[in-house]
Amino acid sequence: MHDALAALLALLLGASAPAPLERPPAETVQPADLRPADLQPADLRPATSFPATRAAADAAAQDVAGVMRLALERYVEPVDAAALAEGAKSGLASSLDPWSEYLPAADAETMRAESEGDYCGIGVAVSEDMDGAVLVDYPEPDSPAFRAGLRMDDRIFEIDGEAVSDLGFDEAIERIGGPE
Repeated sequence: MHDALAALLALLLGASAPAPLERPPAETVQPADLRPADLQPADLRPATSFPATRAAADAAAQDVAGVMRLALERYVEPVDAAALAEGAKSGLASSLDPWSEYLPAADAETMRAESEGDYCGIGVAVSEDMDGAVLVDYPEPDSPAFRAGLRMDDRIFEIDGEAVSDLGFDEAIERIGGPE
């Protein structure tokens, strides 16, 4: 896998591919090695043992690190290493299944706060409607939003005199959240 990635990146960068990285061999349990009579309850575990999984993960991490090094050293324009790492993490998570997604720390904290009811600001759950306005999903009872008359399915088009369409949804959410 590393060789193919390195060759592809080398083509993109106009450089020669680096020598393949040395990897420890992966240890796996082959189905032919197991007989039903040999299996005991303690043996009922995945076919790949933890050390083999660890070795495969280490080899894959070396591959990714090698591609990052190539991009940082040989790409025609300066590359932000942190942005590359975020992209790699995002790609890794999204390759697991259609529902998995990597969230950067700030986004994960926002999601945690929302799911645990740890709100600040006006006390309202919102989403973005098809026109780019902020849609009120749910005002918390007895919150500033509820007391001001905001109700489910209301739309917020302006915040502090600025149009939501000019702010963008993420900035609008930050302004609605206010200081903690």
